[in-house]
Amino acid sequence: MSAEFDHSFGFHRCTVAQAFAVHADDSGDNVHIHTVRPDASGFGTDWPAFRRESQPGTALEKHPGAAQNPPVSEPLTLKQLQQEAIALRRELDAVMLSTTSPEGMPHASYAPCVLDGEGRCHILISRLARHTKNLESHPRASLMWIEDKAATRNVFARRRLILQCRAENIERDSEGWKRILKQMEEQLGNTVPLLAGLPDFMVFCFDALEGNYVRGFGQAYPVSGNDLVMAERRTR
Repeated sequence: MSAEFDHSFGFHRCTVAQAFAVHADDSGDNVHIHTVRPDASGFGTDWPAFRRESQPGTALEKHPGAAQNPPVSEPLTLKQLQQEAIALRRELDAVMLSTTSPEGMPHASYAPCVLDGEGRCHILISRLARHTKNLESHPRASLMWIEDKAATRNVFARRRLILQCRAENIERDSEGWKRILKQMEEQLGNTVPLLAGLPDFMVFCFDALEGNYVRGFGQAYPVSGNDLVMAERRTR
């Protein structure tokens, strides 16, 4: 485990799902270590309790930033977590894909995407691209939507939704093709009809089978289906 001690804030930041809050007494000779369980922000959910346990006059209590730590919020219900995962997926207009080549090699890529009314993901991609050939050979993929790095306080704890999906090619010029292309143009712009007019472009639809919604350290929730039915937390 690697850790870095921040003398100004008086705690260790670690790269695993455990951290240590540290403070010294007035002399600076005696150091006290408290275990803190990190939350999605990278700070421990036990941090306020640790502050209450600190004795007046310690280095931690003297630090002006110590009183600015936000209070611990109440745990979210499974319904609230489901709504949060759905909102994350809805607000992002691109998805990361992991597909498998005919030779069994993994391949990572991304594509702009839209969701239909049932929560199924659709992408418009060229048959010449490697991920398209992979989907034609193995019509399954792992999709990931991940929170913008700028929106998170801890790069190791970015919220993300990972779904294992079954892929289907939507028949060109079918009603489904026309309907989803109209939605794509509305949401993704006028590049869509230009690409759709090329003979090699295809629309793929992804049906979610199962996956995980990860809020941060030790907060992985199993989900299933396109509506992201949430199950009890599974830590990892």
